[in-house]
Amino acid sequence: DERTQELRDAQQQLLRAERLAAIGQLGASIGHELRNPLGIIKNSTYYLNMKLGQASEKVKKHLGIIEKEITRSNKIITDLMDFARVRRPALRKTDVNLLVREAVSRSKVPGNVEVITHLKKGLSPLMADPGQIEQVFINMISNAAQAMTSSNSAETRDGGRLEISTRAEDGFIVTEFKDDGCGISEENLGKLFEPLFTTKTRGIGLGLAISTAIVEAHEGRIEVESELGKGTTFTVKLTASANRA
Repeated sequence: DERTQELRDAQQQLLRAERLAAIGQLGASIGHELRNPLGIIKNSTYYLNMKLGQASEKVKKHLGIIEKEITRSNKIITDLMDFARVRRPALRKTDVNLLVREAVSRSKVPGNVEVITHLKKGLSPLMADPGQIEQVFINMISNAAQAMTSSNSAETRDGGRLEISTRAEDGFIVTEFKDDGCGISEENLGKLFEPLFTTKTRGIGLGLAISTAIVEAHEGRIEVESELGKGTTFTVKLTASANRA
């Protein structure tokens, strides 16, 4: 009955919260332990680059690979640390369109991905933490870009279009990220926001979990629709300041 379902939902939320807390504690510990050796490797690579200025192209290539992997490893550590310390949002009136523009300008989007914005004028401000919501938007843009430039078992994607739009809807300020990338299978849609779940060949599956934690702390929600081979739409719904208690 309805009461039983409510109890099951509450139990699932409690289990999820406990799991997130455990991952956060582990992530913080691992992050601190790995940062120091990575820093030493990075400094040593810099020293070798300085000393081997006339080295062969093969040596330079492999030093470049080391530097690239150091950067990737640091990104994973940063994700773990961010997940461990999602802080209480510092709320203030915020222009969602400005956050979208800032997120687009700060995102590393490949040249073969076209970003188009449809930003509704005259929207009510959000009562939000600008830094946190901008981080969510950057995660959404990054995920979309990867979906349009990565390979899967069926096909290789070589760019595409990401459309970002804002609008007001039922007391929410809605920001939509619609890509024409590889899409997500129905089987994976239900697992998408779980920490450590990923379909990517690289990464550890924390970006969407962090984004969900941030948006839920703002009393909002993230929705997703996708069709395999056609694309995905992520919708971030946040309460307008006029409707927030």
